[in-house]
Amino acid sequence: MASTKAVSLLFILLSGHVVVQGRRVGTKKQAMESSLLAATSEEAGMARRVQAFGADADECTHGPKTSDTTDEALSVNHDHMHLAARFEYQNVKRIVAGAQNWALAPVFDKSPKILGDETYEQLVRMQIDGLKEHDIRHIEDKVISKKNFERIGVTPTTYFYAAHVSDYNSDTMREAMEKAFASGITSFIVKPSHMAWSKGLLIVRENSKTLDEVDKHIREEVISKQDENEDSAHLKTLEPGVIIEALFGAVPGQKPQVPLEVKVTLIWGEVYAAFFVGQDQDGCLLHNEEVKIYGDNSSWGLTPARRWIVDEGHWDKIVKYARMVAKGMEADVTRADFFLAPGLADVELNEVESVSGHPNWNDRRGMGEAWRLGYTAFGKFDLTKEKVEAGHVRLHADRDILEGVSKYPKDISGDLVSIDETKYTLPDPTDQYFGGY
Repeated sequence: MASTKAVSLLFILLSGHVVVQGRRVGTKKQAMESSLLAATSEEAGMARRVQAFGADADECTHGPKTSDTTDEALSVNHDHMHLAARFEYQNVKRIVAGAQNWALAPVFDKSPKILGDETYEQLVRMQIDGLKEHDIRHIEDKVISKKNFERIGVTPTTYFYAAHVSDYNSDTMREAMEKAFASGITSFIVKPSHMAWSKGLLIVRENSKTLDEVDKHIREEVISKQDENEDSAHLKTLEPGVIIEALFGAVPGQKPQVPLEVKVTLIWGEVYAAFFVGQDQDGCLLHNEEVKIYGDNSSWGLTPARRWIVDEGHWDKIVKYARMVAKGMEADVTRADFFLAPGLADVELNEVESVSGHPNWNDRRGMGEAWRLGYTAFGKFDLTKEKVEAGHVRLHADRDILEGVSKYPKDISGDLVSIDETKYTLPDPTDQYFGGY
């Protein structure tokens, strides 16, 4: 039976407190600060990439971020939100239809936990829990997953050496890299096979590092480290490893650039939306809301100079490969990331992420609806007494917003007034049916 002491995350956010792994850790104001940090974690990852690649700061004119509040930014972001809403209105039914006969791997199957009122963030929490409960090496381990995607016909980035901590061997790594050097390779990237957010990267351009230095980095910064981000908790089940890849887009004698990368979210095998990061053809460093393409090809940020993304056929290939990845994984939701560049014959799969740190400001509601309805619209869920009780707790907490509007601040920067915690019998947020809030 549910604990009367445990309080759901939703209730705690309403009452002015925040929970981390079942513990109270602070006020609503502190929760908001933590939320801002979480929302910028992908930007922090991008900053690490820029630093690792040694790219210069650009002098480009950039579009607004979703957090910008100037009059001009508000006007542009209004149009972006309008386009996002129009895509949701016109396409969610089509995306949900893909769930009817979709083969779903056990690691992604949320049927036992679904109640029917989940938000995008609650479903992401379920996704993380599912990944923690299953063997995810074939999905999240970059060494193993690259080989799997090659088998289904998707071209991954070229790699020269890959190993886990249990079989890492300096001599074998050196032999592999000497062979790569003999073939003309002078630039490469060292990355962990078990971490996210661009942690542990080492960029080597034109043999700027000795293999002794590479070996030292692998031992001290890669195979001996774990990702401590909360949304990377599932990755701690992986054996630490390293993979050494070709540095995409590196041209000897030219200044360093961060490769242009498109990150494609798929729901029930269909492309929902894709955003771009890295540097475009003019060297402009894109933030994650600057260029976006939706699954119906509506978009923003595709300036005439960036039309090559579509005109050269790259976008069509990205959609094709991304669908192959989702089908091969049997995933309800996943993200496939591809490198691309003007003039190249093909795009290359960089990696696949089962949990995206991108907050999806304009799309999180629509994504959550399409994700949730894929279960409930086709009866892929179990209704239990415990779920009903949990649903009523969430309902009453939501209704309290209507009944006690005066208790809540008009300005989001203030602390919320506490709600009487003894009013409800609250389920344990760690219980399976509750979705791991």
